[in-house]
Amino acid sequence: MRTKLGIFGLSVAALCASLALACNKASDKDKVGTTETTSAEIEPAAPTPAPKDDYLATVRREQLVLRGRLEEEIRAIDHQLTQLRRSPKANATAIEALVERKQTLEADANVVDRADERGWDELKATVEHDLEGPPEP
Repeated sequence: MRTKLGIFGLSVAALCASLALACNKASDKDKVGTTETTSAEIEPAAPTPAPKDDYLATVRREQLVLRGRLEEEIRAIDHQLTQLRRSPKANATAIEALVERKQTLEADANVVDRADERGWDELKATVEHDLEGPPEP
């Protein structure tokens, strides 16, 4: 009888151990599922650019374009000055006007380089006006 009781006890113990092991595995699966759900909820979505960031990017692009136009115009003035100074009939008034225009455009280029989004529209309009040049006589 002791043997049957011992075998019965061992069987119950094995059954309890199996049930405990199964419960732990189920518990681990729940934890893994919870962890995956939680991490999916925590991961940030791709940031959407704010309207201010779009405006800043637009201003920076416009600055680069305007700076390029200024540099191109300054190079053209330098070329004109070189030709006028080599000319035997150099026109001092024309040279002086070109030098003044070049100085204005160089000052505009410095302002554009240091500008930020504050007051950009007004600054851009002023520089574009300067780029148009003096009115033709």
